Amino acid sequence: MKTVSVIMPTYNKGARLALTLTSFCYQKTSRQYEIILVDGGETPNLEACRFRSHLPLEILRVENLGRSFNRNVGINAAQGELLVFCDDDLIVEPSFIEEHCLAHDKRSNCLVHGWKNEIPYVKFFLDPRDPQKGLLGGCQRKISDALKEYRIGEEEFPEIFDRIRQWGHCLDFLEKNVRHMFAHKIDNYHIPWLASCTANMSLPRLLAYEAGLFHESFGLDWGPEDLEFGYRVCRSGATVEDAPGAQNYHLSHARTDWKPIAQRGFEKFQQMYPHDQFIAKTAELLLEKSGDIEWFTIA
Repeated sequence: MKTVSVIMPTYNKGARLALTLTSFCYQKTSRQYEIILVDGGETPNLEACRFRSHLPLEILRVENLGRSFNRNVGINAAQGELLVFCDDDLIVEPSFIEEHCLAHDKRSNCLVHGWKNEIPYVKFFLDPRDPQKGLLGGCQRKISDALKEYRIGEEEFPEIFDRIRQWGHCLDFLEKNVRHMFAHKIDNYHIPWLASCTANMSLPRLLAYEAGLFHESFGLDWGPEDLEFGYRVCRSGATVEDAPGAQNYHLSHARTDWKPIAQRGFEKFQQMYPHDQFIAKTAELLLEKSGDIEWFTIA
């Protein structure tokens, strides 16, 4: 039976991280697992520390050198045979770890994409546990009383899972396209690495080392650094599988700076592989939300 290391980088995400860790307290699995939280925040995350008595949680404090660096720190500290990646603002299903493991039990040497859903109603909340605390920085909106009903309290677990499944009915643009590819057989597309988003992804630890870990030259920029890693995993000969039962729910948060950051990341990605036309077309698809995923079909 495979042992598991959940790798989770975090940066100044106290409230959403607390809900993520709360959901991990209700995992239903007999697998031995650990959660490695790599904290690059400006101050130690006190929200996380209180979960040490409830979870097999290791907290590593690092200088914030970017998501790739933080994930690599987690991988190098990991003891598990299987690495499961999850971000610090995602509520996981009780079957999350088990479903990732079952997918790898069926197929060796593969990268597994779990299903990521969006909870849009909490997008502007500073703290989804208490909407009264205000809005995320820069948000100039008024939250209606009806929207405040989408409060997610730690004390409401596990009963609140049913409501979270109802609220998490949206998909972001990347996830929509990845699910489309799986529905039409992902091997029929030139870009199976599009399924390597580390919000919900797993692979054997040895495969991560064979691929060369995450490229730390992306620095503090983010966007395609996990796709570039998946690109190398796929080039190594690994297959890409999906695990619909390994679901998590993104506690959406408003931000206005994502596009220029992601643009810089894709420029670096393209510079690494200048002869691959599909990287530039993927950037156009995701950044401009233009084009058609069927353009990437293998003729």
